[in-house]
Amino acid sequence: RPELERIWKDTEKILAEHAFVRDHKFPSLQAIIDYRMVLSRQIEILAAQRAEIVKQIRRKDAPPELADRRAMLTCKIAELRKEDKIAEGAIKRIQRTRESNHINQENQYTNNKNRRRNRSRQR
Repeated sequence: RPELERIWKDTEKILAEHAFVRDHKFPSLQAIIDYRMVLSRQIEILAAQRAEIVKQIRRKDAPPELADRRAMLTCKIAELRKEDKIAEGAIKRIQRTRESNHINQENQYTNNKNRRRNRSRQR
């Protein structure tokens, strides 16, 4: 059962990464990396805004709508962090796939080279 749950979670993660890349129509790996930098900046800006609101809430005469604004910013930050985590996973998966393909190509080249040697020795 734990192994099935792990497989299911991996599948959900893969599907989320695939949907993320498809929905944003990224043309390259670099585009995803650039998008993550934009997300990081947005998260920093929102976190600074939230910190300022928290300071204002601590005051005695703080308006009650600040708590709503803080909650909204917290939700937005959580949403952006989740998207950032998906983007990070997509980047890692693409890099692993590229490395795996490169290794497979090298192995295939080596195997073909060895086959040629073996054939020439058999002659």
